[in-house]
Amino acid sequence: MKHVHAFGDDVLADLDAVGVARAVAAREVSAAEVLEAALARIDAVNPQLAAVAVDDRERARARAVSNGLSGVFAGVPSMIKNNTAFAGLVTGNGSAATPDVPAAKHAPFTEEFVGTGVNVLGATTLPVFGLTATTEFVDRPPTQRRVAISLRRVQSLDDVSRRMLLEVVRRLSLDGHDVFVIDPDGVLPDPDPGTGGRLTVLAGLGDIVSPPADPVT
Repeated sequence: MKHVHAFGDDVLADLDAVGVARAVAAREVSAAEVLEAALARIDAVNPQLAAVAVDDRERARARAVSNGLSGVFAGVPSMIKNNTAFAGLVTGNGSAATPDVPAAKHAPFTEEFVGTGVNVLGATTLPVFGLTATTEFVDRPPTQRRVAISLRRVQSLDDVSRRMLLEVVRRLSLDGHDVFVIDPDGVLPDPDPGTGGRLTVLAGLGDIVSPPADPVT
């Protein structure tokens, strides 16, 4: 498993969207500067994640220098999911079957979203029409993201439930996904997914940030 992160010594620092918006409003940084920092972070990790469906950085750059962004999040770089029409971008819905035609206008949600002042620099991937749990395609590599299954509110698992869960884990891992089971109370006995499966059991979701112990295979 390869662990990647996008944090660096840039103008975004460890600020969230509220912090970035305040910094732009106070003219401590410019919308163009935060955009370039966001793009650099995307470029650092997207080769491994394959999470960008449509790259619209040049139009975002033009917006950043035009001083036309207004709203509570004015100048904050963001992305939009590729199942929501954004004028000028193809709305792919994660499917190779959708027409390769740019949207003529924003969807109502998009109007509300950009009305906050965010600078949309592209669209991110999603499962085909959002119908499955993993983002895989027939015409390009899958989005390399981890799959976490939480058992935090599960009191017990009978044998049938256990075997079904581990078979799901096995098939996901055979498809190339890194699978984590969040099991703080140890309700999953003998977490062996069987031949070809790989599973990492963790106490909490936050533990995924750190390199996990050797997975169960």
